[in-house]
Amino acid sequence: MGLIDYFKQSENKLSQLLNSLFGGSQSRINLTFYAKDFTNPLKDGGLRGGTGIHPNNAQVDLSKFILQNSTQEYLLNTMYHEVWHAYLEAEKFRLGPIQFNTRYPEIQYYQSPDGSKYLYRNDGMHSRFDTFMGLMKAELKAFNPNLSDDVIDALVTAGIIENRLPNDIILNQNERDVTKNKHKGQKCP
Repeated sequence: MGLIDYFKQSENKLSQLLNSLFGGSQSRINLTFYAKDFTNPLKDGGLRGGTGIHPNNAQVDLSKFILQNSTQEYLLNTMYHEVWHAYLEAEKFRLGPIQFNTRYPEIQYYQSPDGSKYLYRNDGMHSRFDTFMGLMKAELKAFNPNLSDDVIDALVTAGIIENRLPNDIILNQNERDVTKNKHKGQKCP
């Protein structure tokens, strides 16, 4: 099964889990991905225009660099990550900032020059997002059963968990840039 087909299959699981865990708007968010050259070489993707959400649509830019130079697992995880952001942005749009902060206390929301950002507060407390991240890890493992758990953990926590370990950052970067030949995942064809 190809990467895009796998994403479509697992995206349905992610959507169902998000709605069951958080009881969101229960409406479908249509995602459209576009390739983009970002001025910031470290940016992997993001909602168009910083928010890019209308009630049921999200336009997401993916870095041309990662489309050309990352592993399939890194790209798949980036797409999952953008589903997470699109869901949270739709919820913030639906609820408004005050109700959003009340409903999602474990999420730190902030504005940056790149647009809206969401970060899971890794304070050691159990969270609904632990279950969501567990599904993301299981989906990456199902996509590539040979990928080690430490690489999967590094991929899933990138851009979501604050205060990550230096080794996790290195493992993530190895999957982001296959030209360094330190990756463990599958190079995109």
